[in-house]
Amino acid sequence: MKWYVKPVVAMTLSTTLVTLPAMPTFAQSFDEKQKQMYLNIQSEIDEQPDEGALEREQAVIKAQELISIPSGYEVQNTRYQSANQWNTVATWHVTFTKQEDENMVGEIRVSLNALSGELVNFHHYDRELETPSYPPTVSKGEAEAISNAFIEDVLPTKSSLVTYDPFGLEEDLPIIDSSDTYRFQYVRMHDGVPFPQHYITVEVTTDGHVVSLYSEWDEKVQFPEHEAEIVEENVIDTYQSLGSNQLELYYIEPERSEDDTVYLSYRWNTGHPSSISYVDARSGEPLNQSLDVIDNTEPTYVPISEEPLEAHFSGGAELTEEEALQHVLEVTPIDESAVKVSSSSYSSNDYNGRSVWNFQFEPQNQEEGQHYWGYVSVDTHTGKIYDFLNESSRDIETDQDEAQQSLSDEELINKVISTTAKLSPETAHSTFYIDGSLQRNDQGPLAHVRLIAKENDVLIGNHPTSVTINQYTGDIVNFSAPRMPAQSLPKPDQVIEQEEALNEILEQSNITLQYQADRDYTKDVHEAKLVYELRLPNHTEPLFLNAETGEWHTLYSGEAVNLNRITPTDIDNHWAEDALMMMYDYRAIDTDENGHVRPNEKIKRGEMIKMLILAMNRGTFRGHYGLNHDASFEDVAASSRYFQYVEAAVDLNILDPEDRQFNPEDVLTREDMAVLVVRALGYDKLAQQKDLFNLDAHDHEAIEHSGHAAIVSHLDILTLQNGQFSPKREMTRAEAATVFQRFLEKRHEFAS
Repeated sequence: MKWYVKPVVAMTLSTTLVTLPAMPTFAQSFDEKQKQMYLNIQSEIDEQPDEGALEREQAVIKAQELISIPSGYEVQNTRYQSANQWNTVATWHVTFTKQEDENMVGEIRVSLNALSGELVNFHHYDRELETPSYPPTVSKGEAEAISNAFIEDVLPTKSSLVTYDPFGLEEDLPIIDSSDTYRFQYVRMHDGVPFPQHYITVEVTTDGHVVSLYSEWDEKVQFPEHEAEIVEENVIDTYQSLGSNQLELYYIEPERSEDDTVYLSYRWNTGHPSSISYVDARSGEPLNQSLDVIDNTEPTYVPISEEPLEAHFSGGAELTEEEALQHVLEVTPIDESAVKVSSSSYSSNDYNGRSVWNFQFEPQNQEEGQHYWGYVSVDTHTGKIYDFLNESSRDIETDQDEAQQSLSDEELINKVISTTAKLSPETAHSTFYIDGSLQRNDQGPLAHVRLIAKENDVLIGNHPTSVTINQYTGDIVNFSAPRMPAQSLPKPDQVIEQEEALNEILEQSNITLQYQADRDYTKDVHEAKLVYELRLPNHTEPLFLNAETGEWHTLYSGEAVNLNRITPTDIDNHWAEDALMMMYDYRAIDTDENGHVRPNEKIKRGEMIKMLILAMNRGTFRGHYGLNHDASFEDVAASSRYFQYVEAAVDLNILDPEDRQFNPEDVLTREDMAVLVVRALGYDKLAQQKDLFNLDAHDHEAIEHSGHAAIVSHLDILTLQNGQFSPKREMTRAEAATVFQRFLEKRHEFAS
């Protein structure tokens, strides 16, 4: 168990924290789609500044003072946005652009607090700027110093209130692409304790230019005046006692798994309204996302239908576009007299490989100032409605008269249940309403109800879905059917004990002391509360615990990861130490139980392909080749740990599938490496013109791919040794890591 220890001295920008929470999510009472639609509406309105706010000209001057605007840039747009429930401070948005031959080649966006003139957001893009350097001319430490200085310059009042949070972003990996940036996150501190809802992020290029700043800060937050005793010893007890009811079995289907496997996993039940999010640091009581005390009650799931219902269609033939549209108008609340189809599309491989028709709608007569969003996705075989949206700007407005006529909880829930059964009848018996999940919006007409699917008494899906309903009229505004995996689901008869899973989760997690405030942004004041949060360690992807093996997997790819990796112990002062550590950091190679990387051990062909693909995807690769994708090589099936990387390499023309055998476990030779590197650089066809190249090697007759060998040799990526190229000599991990590092440098030179 890892703990955040409260410091006893004041924190500054140079102070380092133990693991802190990631960026906070938006308030539960408003989903992200509603927020974005509202902001889109606001963006089309040229508001007048409120009293006390900067005038338009003052905002432009202030933006120019805070951000050094290069020559050639001119003001392209200014927009004022008054404070509202999502935009907590009145803001001026100023955009500068640079034009060349009537084309925009650069843009600088600056957002300012309209009252104080303080910087809120900043982003700079310039097509004509020199490509950032690789290898970086600025180290991460130097970039951090640049970032610190920038914050102190443009946010002087906040710079003394924040500290650098090295764990607030994704897993810290070395830069392997010149287009990547150093990203730094700073978190607000109060009495030496972090408040992660207030943060600042800064991006710095590899040659030391600040290209963006984003801040999240709400002046409505109030911290408690007096600090009561912190009850640390109660935290573990609280999680232990809640585990029996809140740690549940889920079917997890990684979004881009290697073989479309569905896993059984133990996870905290985040979909239930009484699910634990924090522990009160003063009382030791469990709290939900809204910081309300919760009861340790077992969640209740109410089936939409007790018995299986018949699908709308079961004849097997696909619905035509006309038939699908007619069906949509019959079963959904869309008013045909008020709207019309604006676009339609057919997808043969959507929603677990099923074919669907997608329809978008627009008003028959668009009124000035009216905003409408209509969308339906329907299964072409069964008529099941997967997604339904029937929403207008009116849905997010408040009407005090209507508030007196809102429907009861029972009426709203019954409406959701009956609509779900009507839209998706064939899965109604495996779809459940989460009892107690109804959330009303006191500031508007929308309410939300959560649904989740179950099979074999196991919850399905990474997250429950939400149905949005107008609490005054009972109209369904937004509906998404819980996702049902198409493949067979494993029986939960060989899973580890719940207690064992809970202990593993607690052992691998961090307990962080922090402040959290109510996220209902409609309130005038948000009272901060001192809490503990349980968080898994940072990784490039979210993680889940395999309930059958006790191993950890990534949520996106399903790849098994070792959270107890041992830092390499056998490469200190090795001539290839930096290159080997880069491959270790990106998990292309790993250590054994003794912490040995074994730098002089031969490297496998599959290991090198993995590293090349990671490099060509800026260090993060989420394969998308599923069961419907035919394997290119007979010896790299979908179940292989290299499958995603090998298939990506085929698509990028790094590997030739005509060979039919890849031999991923074979040792990589120098000639193999030459071919891979040249293809990754994009010079394969050129290398095949052997007469163009002269390789002065004593053993040139033994080289099958002489053009490839000549290119890597002349580029000093893979050089001659004692006048010989030695095409069949097997490469060690240290040699391959060094070649890979040189490849990255040359790739940058050619890109520039």
